[in-house]
This record gives sequence, structure tokens and C-alpha cells, in this order.
Amino acid sequence: MAEVRFMKKRFLFACLSVLLLVMLLITGCTKENGGQESISEDSISAEASDHLNIINPDGSSDFKIVHALFGDKELTSTVNLLQQRMNNNFSSNIEMVSHTANGESGTVENDAFEILIGQTNRKQSKEALKDLSKGEYIILVSGSKLVITGATNDAIVEAVNVFMEKYITNADKENGIIIPRDEIIKGTKDMSAIYKDADMRIMTLNVALNNYEPEKRRTHILNLIEDYNPAVICFQEYNAACYTRIGAALTMNYKAAISQHPDGSGTAIYTPIYYRTDTFTLVESGGGWLRDRFTGTSTKCYSWAVLKFKDSGKIFAVTNYHGAVASKGYEGYENYSDEQIAQLAAKWTYGNVEQLIEIIASIKAEHGDIPFLCAGDFNFDKNTTAYKLITDNGMVEAETHATVSKCEGYRGTHTPGTPARYGNSIDHIFYDPEHVTAYVHYTGATTEDELAASDHLMVYADIGFNS
Repeated sequence: MAEVRFMKKRFLFACLSVLLLVMLLITGCTKENGGQESISEDSISAEASDHLNIINPDGSSDFKIVHALFGDKELTSTVNLLQQRMNNNFSSNIEMVSHTANGESGTVENDAFEILIGQTNRKQSKEALKDLSKGEYIILVSGSKLVITGATNDAIVEAVNVFMEKYITNADKENGIIIPRDEIIKGTKDMSAIYKDADMRIMTLNVALNNYEPEKRRTHILNLIEDYNPAVICFQEYNAACYTRIGAALTMNYKAAISQHPDGSGTAIYTPIYYRTDTFTLVESGGGWLRDRFTGTSTKCYSWAVLKFKDSGKIFAVTNYHGAVASKGYEGYENYSDEQIAQLAAKWTYGNVEQLIEIIASIKAEHGDIPFLCAGDFNFDKNTTAYKLITDNGMVEAETHATVSKCEGYRGTHTPGTPARYGNSIDHIFYDPEHVTAYVHYTGATTEDELAASDHLMVYADIGFNS
């Protein structure tokens, strides 16, 4: 009997406990001002709200920056700047990680709060990229993600810059960063547009002779020229067939300043300078063989042109050459040691620059102290004595001295269509800084056309004349 009374007491106590808990829950869901139901902001899912709080007014944030593996130094530095400015301007502490930081493979789906930069492995990035064409970028909110991406690396850079301008530079810092869900920003990075203060664009491109599917690469080469619309093009490894295969398609807009060696041999000059006929008049041109080279090939030569702007009458000069290389594969050098080959290459490239300096002096003796642009596949990098010789003689390079933007740290792939390689460039655009300013330097290391056109990487510079 006592046991029954005890069980009844336990049952009554349990019922009272449940009733008390229900009352507490009801009380907790009422406001002091009239008992209306109140749900905290934190309890609303990311998908249910009409905006995404990237950074709160107090600087706190649940987000991480998740980036793709870029392989592009300009893009990497731009994303680093984004992180720095977000943290500095809003007293935040947002981390940055690679999209493969947790070892994920395939398409990744999660509910984490992430700022996705570039072509990441996240589902939201891939969905945003589906309808983007070359040069296009997009910024949008998708679930718990802020997606900032583009069809090419240069488009992604543009997207990040647009985001920083709108949400960091021009934002009210006291409100943090709030992105409306219904706001989608789309745009296009127009690489064909020359920098606003520049007078012209010059491009250098080694077209790799007839190697590596020449007809297919012809399309990529012509696409590059159409997309970037240079005023002057310096080609290398451009043999007789290239004059027909490529040059014939350019005749409506361009003309070669010189196409054959002036020695009367009838040999095509493999380093022609093409100029836009609607922009320039050819004043004088010339070319020839490099003195220091392996003579068993026709590729190591030079050309030059003095051009005049049709509208302003401004005169300037361009040189183009393909610098010498040394190889055990050359006849007569099979038994050279690696050290001997390296010494020979250094000697030849140094001699090439000496010859270039002579050519510049000769042109100036004829035409006065006019501006100079020197482009080409020099076959030496910034750590060589040949490079030092050209800079000691008053020239600087667009890759190191462009004032607005530049792409540093790429070299030729030597296999068309493969990802760009890091390293010191051997394709340069030098100029005389007393008369010329380089605003933009660009190495084509991203798109299919840029990578497949040659076994080197196209380089262009937007330059202006100082007077």
C-alpha cells in the first residue's frame, strides 16, 4: 500500500514538472510589450532571411573566404587584398582557406557560411558559372554562400574589385557588410579595351612555327588578336607558312613592316612587326640576322620599324627579335657539357643585346631621340647579365614597371594548351622610360586561346608617350 502511494506521488510530481516546463517555454516566447511571439535573428535560417550578414556591426563574422587554386599571382594578390581590407576596415578576423583545405573531392555541398572566390569546388560556384561566357563575372548570394566568380581569372579579379568598391570602399562601416539576396551583380571584363590614358597596345607572341596542330592554333592566334586588338604585334617563330596561314587573315587591318631578309636571299624574316594600317604610316623598316646564334636555323633574327601616328604625327620605333639559345641538340654542340652550354647561351644572349643597342643607336642617328619599344622572345630572364645590360642602357620592362597593373611570374609553357608555369619570363616588352610610360602589362595565362596559341605566353602592354 505504501508502495502504491509512493508511485502516485511520483506520477503527480512528473505531471507538475511537465506543466512547469510548458509554462516556462510559453513565457520565454513572449515579449514584455504585450506578449507577442518573438523569434531571435539567429534562429532564422540563412535561406529564410532577405539578406546575408557577412560582417556584423561589431566586426564579428561567421564567414570564411574560400578560394580556388588560382595559379594567377594577380588574382591571388587581389583576394589577399580583399581579406586585408575586410578585416582592417571592419575590425574583423575573417580567415581564408583553399577550397580543398579539408581534402574534399568532386562537388562539395555544405551549409557553412563561406565567401566563395573563383571557380571553387562548391556547388554554388559551379552553378553560378554555368551561364557565364568569356570575360563575364557574377556576384550573388546563394544559400549560406556569397559567390564571387568569373569565366576567366581576369574576370574574377574584376568581380573582386567591383565587390570591394561597392561593399568596402563605399560602405557605411558602422553597418558591417550586408548583402541583399535579390541583388545579383553581373558584368564583363573587357580585355580588348585599352587603358584610358594609353596611346597604344603592343603585343609580343611566339607562334611556334608549324608545330603543335598549326591549323587549330591558327584559330587561337587570330582569336587573341581579335580579342585584345593590339596596335602593333611582334611575332617570333613566324615562318613562310605563317605569312599565308596567319598574315593573310590580318591583311584587312594589319601589314608587316618587313617580311623578308634584306640580304636578297628571299628568306622569310621570322620576327616580323605587324602594325595597324588605319592607325600608323610606316616611315622605315629593316631587319637581319643576329650575329651571335646557332646558324643552322632561321628563327634567330630581328626586325625594326619606325612608325608614325596618322592622327598626331607622333613618331616612335619598335624592335623585335628572337634571342639565341644553346642546345646539345644542335649540330656541333652534342659533346658540350651542361656548363659549356649555359656559358654559350649567356654569351650569345649578351651579344644579342649588344647588337640591339647598336640598332637603337643607328635608328636614333637617323630619326633623332624618338621613343623606343623593344619586344620579343629574348630567351633570357631578369637574373641574367643580358637583362642587366639592356636595363643599364636605359630601358625598363613593362612587367616590372607598369604603373596600373602587371602580371608577374610566368614563363613559356613549351607545350601548348597546358597550364601556365610559374617562373621568370623570357618574353619581354622593354621601353625607354624617358619617353614612354607602361600602364598595363598582361601575360595571357588563363584562357584556352591564350594557352593554346603557342608554346609561349602572349604578352601585351598598354603604353603612353610622355610628350
